[in-house]
Amino acid sequence: MAGEGRRRGLAAGRLIRAGGRRDAAYRRGKRTKCDLSEAHLENVVLLDLLAWRDSRTERAELLYWRTSAGEEVDLVVETGGRVLPIEIKSTSRPRLKDAANLRAFRAEYGKAARSGLLLHTGSAVEWLAPDVLAAPWWRVC
Repeated sequence: MAGEGRRRGLAAGRLIRAGGRRDAAYRRGKRTKCDLSEAHLENVVLLDLLAWRDSRTERAELLYWRTSAGEEVDLVVETGGRVLPIEIKSTSRPRLKDAANLRAFRAEYGKAARSGLLLHTGSAVEWLAPDVLAAPWWRVC
């Protein structure tokens, strides 16, 4: 996996397989504010991506990324030697600050990372930055 051996000081990221009971419980336990609507939306998107992954002939991995400094990306899709970081927000009006962890991920993984995808509850599709596309979750899943 691209970027696994690279380190950014104490904030080196770690990719972890998504979808297991243990990682879901671990991730919820580490959050200081638990927004159940956002957790629910993350699970809906994860289930849709698991169905997509299982219908493909080419294997794709679903992961999430977390650093020791607390940066995290909700989902990372790895396929064909490239990774797609996905952040899920329960807001109808995403802002650039919502994409901070996507940008940190892309800085660590460089050319192996595609542009970040921020999924939200609104209806607009827009580029928040040259490397981050915001789109409604229901248009993608």
